[in-house]
Amino acid sequence: MKKIVVIGSSRDPVIIFYKRFLIRMGIGRSGYCFINSDNFSKGVDVNDEGWFISGDVAVKHGEVGGVWNRLVMGGGGGVTRKSIEVYAMYLMDEVYQGVLNRPKDGMSNLSKPYQIERLRLKRLKKIEGYIFSGSMIRADIVARRLIYKSISGVRSIVKRVAKQDRERWVKEPVLFQDLIYGDNIRVHVIKDSVIACCCTAREIDYRYAKAMRIERINLPLWLKAECIDVARQMGFGFAGIDLILRGSEYFILEVNPAPGYAYFDIDLCISRELHKYFEDMMAS
Repeated sequence: MKKIVVIGSSRDPVIIFYKRFLIRMGIGRSGYCFINSDNFSKGVDVNDEGWFISGDVAVKHGEVGGVWNRLVMGGGGGVTRKSIEVYAMYLMDEVYQGVLNRPKDGMSNLSKPYQIERLRLKRLKKIEGYIFSGSMIRADIVARRLIYKSISGVRSIVKRVAKQDRERWVKEPVLFQDLIYGDNIRVHVIKDSVIACCCTAREIDYRYAKAMRIERINLPLWLKAECIDVARQMGFGFAGIDLILRGSEYFILEVNPAPGYAYFDIDLCISRELHKYFEDMMAS
């Protein structure tokens, strides 16, 4: 029997949320094999035959009908753990069919400027960006209305550049962008399905706001089509796309290959589409 293999930490809020969804909907987990990356080299192992948990075969490679990649590299644990991580990456990149999403495609998110620069957009707009490292923030930069955030896939709190930042020394690459006031929109693309919501808060970074409202919204047909195209350009079957709507213009911020979608799944629409996607994987 084919199975969907989910590779990631058992502490991952997304995986926890999806497991609860399966139970809540009465679907059950018989069609899934959850590989806990926290236990790599501590009861979870892999070889040319398949995945093993505490010495027993969990799933053979030939039984893998698809993979949901939630693996985060660099969890420590020594050489053995690292070798399992590398082998898992190889399997997802080169061996398994139907991976959501392949590690090599997700590498684009390690540099937000690179990721956005390579996109070929139609009506979506890009935001001008500036990169600083190993220097003081210039006075002319402080004088402008800018935000700053991590340049990589590492999560950071988006903040506005303030006057006191004039004396700040930037020790590592930081991305500065023009501050755009507008509606924060999160779009989830699952193959050809598009699910969007508007996130409203007083703070610039709504994820860390004291009060925030999420509501499901419909997007214009052209924008749905372009979001699907953006995800395909990145090689993502599942993507979280961040946009800002100012007036009638939509600006793109980034394309996340491993979206923390549970935060936005207020009506379980995303979980349902994911389950349907996995069912289609196993049927193909």
